[in-house]
Amino acid sequence: MPPATPTRPRSTLLTILLLWIAFYASFTLMSPSLLDDADSVHAEVAREMLLRHDYVTLHANGIRYLEKAPLLYWSMAATMRLSQLFGATSPRALAVAARIPLALTILALVLLLEAFARRIFHSRDRPEAATRTGLYAALILLSSFGIFLFTRILIPDAAVCLFTTLALYAFWLTEELDTPSQNSVISTEAKRSGETPVSALRPNPHEHHPDNRLRLYCGLYAAACALNVLTKGLIGVVFPVAIVVLYLLLTRGLKRTARRLRELHPWSTFEAFILIAAPWHILAGLANPTEGHPAHFRFVNLHWQVPLPTLGNVHGWFWFYFMNEHVLRYLNLRIPHDYDTAPLWLFWGLCFIWMMPWSAFVFKATAWAAPFFGTTNRTSIFRSQFRRHDLPLKRRGALLLLIWATVILLFFTFSTRQEYYVLPALPALAILIAAWLAQDSLTPNPSAQPNRTSSASTQPDRTNTSSTQPHPPATLSSRPEAAHFAAAAERPAAPQPLTLGAPRLASETWV
Repeated sequence: MPPATPTRPRSTLLTILLLWIAFYASFTLMSPSLLDDADSVHAEVAREMLLRHDYVTLHANGIRYLEKAPLLYWSMAATMRLSQLFGATSPRALAVAARIPLALTILALVLLLEAFARRIFHSRDRPEAATRTGLYAALILLSSFGIFLFTRILIPDAAVCLFTTLALYAFWLTEELDTPSQNSVISTEAKRSGETPVSALRPNPHEHHPDNRLRLYCGLYAAACALNVLTKGLIGVVFPVAIVVLYLLLTRGLKRTARRLRELHPWSTFEAFILIAAPWHILAGLANPTEGHPAHFRFVNLHWQVPLPTLGNVHGWFWFYFMNEHVLRYLNLRIPHDYDTAPLWLFWGLCFIWMMPWSAFVFKATAWAAPFFGTTNRTSIFRSQFRRHDLPLKRRGALLLLIWATVILLFFTFSTRQEYYVLPALPALAILIAAWLAQDSLTPNPSAQPNRTSSASTQPDRTNTSSTQPHPPATLSSRPEAAHFAAAAERPAAPQPLTLGAPRLASETWV
């Protein structure tokens, strides 16, 4: 395994808690009041859940509300119930209680993101880089405009960010198990090289990866995907699975990807996912069956026609939830067509608006994380390792973050989309920006370094005066190791060829 990840400093934890209280757990719980659209409807669904004691079929104003997954409403109902137990039963108190789950979601997301950033970019040589990256990632997410804005509304997208991040964090733990230990024997070529690719590490025969830890991480991945499905529907599993599969294909190739997927306990992972996600879906389908003989949609004149329900002939919950609210909504054919879709240019542009004030660093951070383009030595090394599926662990971590953001943005590029659908991509961009800022702040400035060679040459020659001094001082030149380094400095340096094993630049030490 890689070297131990630095622990979270107390100062970082204190900073996160103070900013979270200031931005998400103080006046923002009470202001503004609930809006007339999603805010009030979703809070009413949670309130009626308590009144009806029906935690399977959602209702709003007495009408079945079958469009949404239940986890957000379960959490709001739980906090409302706690508010009632403490005697706070006024409408204002229940509105505050309805906002508490989203505030706690943001706290959990920030703490998880900080740990994720430390884990990806930790280094034995520079542990302060990982600590700083985690802190920066937390600060970026807490201060991002989009995350703050869309947690003022009772929508589940912040929870989607949390469970998507948790799923990919669990997957990254399996990646670290699959990486040979830093205590493994490193080949001579790797020692000469500034990089340490995976193939340069020969596993220690006395070291093995405990299978129970791999099962635990796979189970955590399955649980996060299942909770994501109970939060937002099928995209809760589509996003993590698509990101992981694409990442494995790009970093391992087809054959090694298939072998790795077999190692990740696919059947037990799937069973854990079904065990958590399936019960509510089954109960909701049984409680809301099909009535009569509803018409099915048809493909006529190169267009899909979706007939409206008629009296006594309506589809059941399974058709309405999976077909109408997932497939037909993605294809912009959902009935009733009571929604708008954001233009594509606006959807992509809002990604930068929601990341403000940090969006100015997005292009720099992505180019730094995956230098596909350019003619520098760093770019040639990256391309060579990428073609050989031999990227170092941290490079693969940066690539995972890029794939994470790209999959979500491309998925909604071909579907109907709302302004806030981009939110699950923001945690990945926050870590990338944080890593670039941390690395840039820790890179030494060559102009600020003293010229030690020239200063050493101006020192007076003490060899001629040493014989006249009865007790010569213990200078640096009197040490045996100093004579060795001085002799080495006088020898001309051999020219270094521009190869894969060339020394790294100071800005590449995180690889």
